[in-house]
Amino acid sequence: MFNRNIEFVRKRFEGPLAYYGAKGIAPEISMIRIDEELVNGQGVYKFNLKKEILDASEKNLKRNDLFIVVGMGVFLTLKDSTKPGTEVLYPFVQKENTTAGIPGFKTDDIEALYNGELHIATGTTVNINAMPMQLFKRVPCRQTELLNDGQALVANGVKPSIDLDRDLQLMAEELIFAGTQDHKVQVSFPTFASSDYTTSAANTKGYVSFIAVGYRVIGGTSETYKNDPTNPYADCI
Repeated sequence: MFNRNIEFVRKRFEGPLAYYGAKGIAPEISMIRIDEELVNGQGVYKFNLKKEILDASEKNLKRNDLFIVVGMGVFLTLKDSTKPGTEVLYPFVQKENTTAGIPGFKTDDIEALYNGELHIATGTTVNINAMPMQLFKRVPCRQTELLNDGQALVANGVKPSIDLDRDLQLMAEELIFAGTQDHKVQVSFPTFASSDYTTSAANTKGYVSFIAVGYRVIGGTSETYKNDPTNPYADCI
């Protein structure tokens, strides 16, 4: 993402820097990540950006912070409850056990995710009504696989392909998440009665993950900044 279009990223940075930098606050490169556990037969998932109880890999939006989005994506995640923080993000559906320690889904049912839509509202403003989930799918040319040694399947050691710099979608519209506001981020996709999102490894469950990368202004939503008529972000607070 940053390597693809540094001029675009720089403009996103210069916006908050112009105002908050003069106040002694430098915007910091940061991430918001919220994971929701997949439930068989359920096709609507809401991501609470201000979620208080977080898993090891999740990162929320603090009430006092302002977050200017550069790029975002929706991924599949498989978490081993015995090894928090070690999960792999997937921009595609990974099936079955492949490389040692990396699980997969038992069925293709979660492919329905990519026939769904992403909805985002910041405060009371609907920014994205129905963004096609197909935009977030990327299947690498070579995926993890098992080789047959003549007796049994053997993992070939290839790791799943994920690169946030490439797989996040740059957002032409400037999305701004203020910790003082309630935001709606929701993914919806088709389901059927027997939709099965279980995984093939013990202690492991599937999740859908919303990730936004951008610039965080720590303490940028105070009343002082909200009431300052010269603050270009005041209306977002």
